[in-house]
Formats: sequence, structure tokens, C-alpha cells
Amino acid sequence: MKTFKFHELVNKYPELRKYWVNGRYYFENNEAVALLNRMLFKDIFNVDVNDENITKDNLFPRIPGRFKYCECLVDCFLTPLNWLYGYQQFCFIDVGTGAYAVYAVLLSKMLGDAVKVIGSDIDEKSVENASNIIIKNNLQGNITLVLKDEGSNVFDLEFPNDRPVLTMCNPPFYSSRKEIEDARRIKSSGKTLLPIQGTDSELLTTGGELRFITQMIKNSMEVVSQYPIWFTTLVAKSRSLSKLVKQLEGSSVTDYYVHEFLIGTTTQWVLSWNFCNLKPLQTNKRQARFNKYLTFSSIKSRKVSTQPSIYQIKELIREKCCDRLILDIVEDSKLLIRTEHGDVWSRQYRRQNRPCGTAANVFLVETTSESCNLYWLQGSSVKIFESFNGFISRIIKCGL
Repeated sequence: MKTFKFHELVNKYPELRKYWVNGRYYFENNEAVALLNRMLFKDIFNVDVNDENITKDNLFPRIPGRFKYCECLVDCFLTPLNWLYGYQQFCFIDVGTGAYAVYAVLLSKMLGDAVKVIGSDIDEKSVENASNIIIKNNLQGNITLVLKDEGSNVFDLEFPNDRPVLTMCNPPFYSSRKEIEDARRIKSSGKTLLPIQGTDSELLTTGGELRFITQMIKNSMEVVSQYPIWFTTLVAKSRSLSKLVKQLEGSSVTDYYVHEFLIGTTTQWVLSWNFCNLKPLQTNKRQARFNKYLTFSSIKSRKVSTQPSIYQIKELIREKCCDRLILDIVEDSKLLIRTEHGDVWSRQYRRQNRPCGTAANVFLVETTSESCNLYWLQGSSVKIFESFNGFISRIIKCGL
């Protein structure tokens, strides 16, 4: 997780010092927000946003919080796609990219030529301003901007035909300016509030975030692609999250997950779903009521003084399962395991002598200095994951 060291930035850029008091940066007005964003873009990501690019009306989202969302997508979603299919290049769709295309710019800087980002927006002036920033920083090879009609399917775009697609969105959270003011008063506890900056299309939508994301879920069911697609969005309200998960439970979605993180003192969530039994890397706190399946298990070793190598684990699995599993070492410490439906490692399976079929579950075993970590990357039966978890635990504890 990247840490933004504001004190170092303030020492480097004197113009920030007027907002730096007693070791803390104060966002006392919108100029303070824009100035810090500009310096973060410049210093860390080598992106120039000049005075002429700063609009008086548009929202300029704070960089650290937006970076956390991008980091979550890269760590939890891109990594397993790479392990599963060997993908080295990816496409992101940024729904509502805004006047500064913050997500698109961050992803292009984080992933370089490995990523293509399609940023869409319904506001023509926002697209124009974002386009100027992209061209000025020579990012047009990585980022394409699209002006969309309001009310159209947000995912109705031309995807690249050679890579998986991941979507992201920072939706309008509120249904009215009054709702914004009420929420701000509750949160402020008497503190002075910043003037609200942001256009109606950036901040407001009929029915608030719940209706907006509900429509996104409906839109996702109309998208057809030959490549895997992960759909994700930020959610700001826990009451919205519960209702959205219920909608996903009653749909054709195979998997849905929630990742929680703090942005400053505010808790937000990334809600994700897909239609092809894909699993994210879940290494954060589990929220059982919001996640369809647990996909991660840490297996502690009790009987051996040192952890077995991944090569030793591979041989132990091969001895137990013969040719019923496809085993591939993808890195020195990681073993990819593909299996058909069913617990092919169990005695019951071997006694019934069922024929092998096509691979339907994919796991990854990772060795560390303290434990073996098991990840479930793809599949539809949680019982199979739990059974395999027990199998790996036994062979590690008893096999060496």
C-alpha cells in the first residue's frame, strides 16, 4: 500500500506551506485541494496539471483516495487474471471520468503500456478539459475519452479484442444538493465546511448512488465479451451496499465481493461482480455478509520447523493425485492448480474411479517464510475450495 508523505511534499514545494499547520495539511478551501493534487501529480506521477486546466466548477478528487481504489483493482483483480490466463495487458473502463480523468491518468502511470483506459463522461466540457491534460502529458496512447449520452448503457463501448476488461466508477452519491448539505452537517460536528465544488452531473443523480449502481448492474447483464470482465464501483453508504448485494444475489451474477478501505477518516467500499466464476485476491478483512465466497486461506505449519518449498508441495500433490490435476509453477513461490468438478484428491473420488473432465476449479498455493497461502481463483463450489484447503493442510503438516 503506497503512503503519501505530505511533509516531504511540503518541504519540496513551498507553495503548499500556507496550508501546513502543526504537521497536518488543512483542506480549508478548494484551492488547497487543487494545489495538493497538482503537486502529487507532478512529484509522484510526473503529470503536469497547469492553472489553465483547473476549472472553477468541476470536482478535482483527492489523489490519495483515488489511488487506493486503483491499487485495490491492480492487486486484487489483475494479479489473479495474470496467474490464470497469463494476461500481460488489460483494459479499464472508467465510468464518469470527470474533468481531470484522475483514475485514467493514475492507471496509465501505474501500469504503463500494459493498460488501455477508456474514460467516459456525459459532460462535454469535462471531456474537453480531461483531453487537454491527457494530450499535454502524452498519454493519448493509453487513454481514450468518450462522450456518452445520459441514460445510455454505460458499458456500451468498443473494447480492445485482445485483453480482459475491468470497469470502475466513482458514482454521484447524492440525489439533491439538500442531501449533500444534510450529510455534511452531520459529519462536520460544528466544524467549518468547505464550499461544495462539483457540477450537478458529478455530484447528483436521480435516486442517488443506489439507483445509479442498480442501473450499472442491469447494464452489466447486457454486455457480451469473449474475454473476462470484472465490474466494480465505489460505494459510499453502507445502507446502499446491503441493498445492492441483495440485488446481485437475485441476479445471474456468479460472484460478488466487497473490499473495504479508509479514505482519510471516511470508510468506503469497492463492490465487484462478474459472470464467469472469477475470484479476487481477498487478503483484507472478510465481510461474510457482503462476499459470496471466501477465497483465501492461510495454512499454518505445525509439524515442520521450516516451510516446504513450492517444488516440494508440487511433488506431494502429484504423489497423491497422480495425473488428475494440472500443476504449473508460475513463480518460484507459487503453484497454479487446475482441477475438474469434484474433489479429485479425496479417497472417495479415487474409489469411484470417475473419469477426468475439463478444468473447472483453479487454485494457487503460495509459500512464504511463515505459512502457505491458498487462493481460489476460479470455480463455482465453495465445498471444493474448503475440501482442497483441508487436503493442502494435511499434506503440508504430515507430508514432510
